[in-house]
Order: sequence, then structure tokens, then C-alpha cells
Amino acid sequence: MSILKKLLVVDGHYGIRKGLVLRFEGSEKFLVVGEAENGEKALKKVKDLDPDVVILDFSMPRENGLKVASKISKISSQVKIVLCSLYDLEEIGLTGKDLLEYNIAGYIPKLELNEESLINLLESLVTIS
Repeated sequence: MSILKKLLVVDGHYGIRKGLVLRFEGSEKFLVVGEAENGEKALKKVKDLDPDVVILDFSMPRENGLKVASKISKISSQVKIVLCSLYDLEEIGLTGKDLLEYNIAGYIPKLELNEESLINLLESLVTIS
């Protein structure tokens, strides 16, 4: 039996956040250890729960996902951060280089946020570590 990877879901929209949490119920590889609706709560949960992976919304109340990702990296350099947004990278003015600067390991548009693509991305990240 393998050890489950701990997952924190951070999204300002309640429905999307809960939908993401539900996708991992019964997962054989990931365990959702927490959820948060804004950056401040996310940072506290990263400190308290020590997740392996954080799914992080780009557009949240108070601070955007880039600022939160930067702060998460200072708390734990080992955590893998996956940024998600309703928009493509180009539409929000980001490049792959920008993601690396903020220690973001992956990006997925919310419109492509189906179970298979998300699981594949997360599995690729945790097998790299």
C-alpha cells in the first residue's frame, strides 16, 4: 500500500473548491487534507498541514495566486503548486518562465479541469519529487 500524497485545495469560489475536493474522495493516491477560500487561510493551512501539493486559484479575494504561491514557497520549498484559472496563461499575462519564478510546478485552465487531466498532472508532479 502506497502512502497517499496530501493535497490542499485553495479556491475563492465555494462550488469549484468543493467540486475539486469531491474529485479526490476515494482516491488511491491523494488525500485532501484541507481547503481554503483565500491566501491568508491557505498559508495557515500550509503551515499546519504540510501538504505535498496545493491546487491554487489564480484569482482570489485579497491576494492573487502568484503572491500566495510565492509565500507558500517560503514556508515549504518542497510543496508542489498547481495554479488554475478561468483563463489561459496568455490571457492573464503569464509565461512558463513566470510560473517558474513563483515556484509553480504546473498550470491548468479551469475549463480543462476534468478529473483525468487533473489527476495526470498531479501524478506527474508527485512522481518527479
